[in-house]
Amino acid sequence: IDMWLSMDNAQAASIVPKGSVAVDGVSLTINSIRRAGRQTTFDVCLIPETLKRTNLSSKKLGDKVNIETDYLVRAMLYQKNHERKNNG
Repeated sequence: IDMWLSMDNAQAASIVPKGSVAVDGVSLTINSIRRAGRQTTFDVCLIPETLKRTNLSSKKLGDKVNIETDYLVRAMLYQKNHERKNNG
């Protein structure tokens, strides 16, 4: 089952295809990303075992969820921005 999520572009800077994201504490792999206007949407694939063992099967269209992006990607972006400020 594909689950589509959306967030504003500023928060989605560390969303990358095939990267990791946690949705309500469940670690998932990002399948694809679409950026349009101020919003970024992305999808994750929920396998039967994930649906069975988590609360994600109870989510309905429009429900709010907690999204945590990949720490390593955030760290790399931080480092890149820090280097740009120091060299620029």
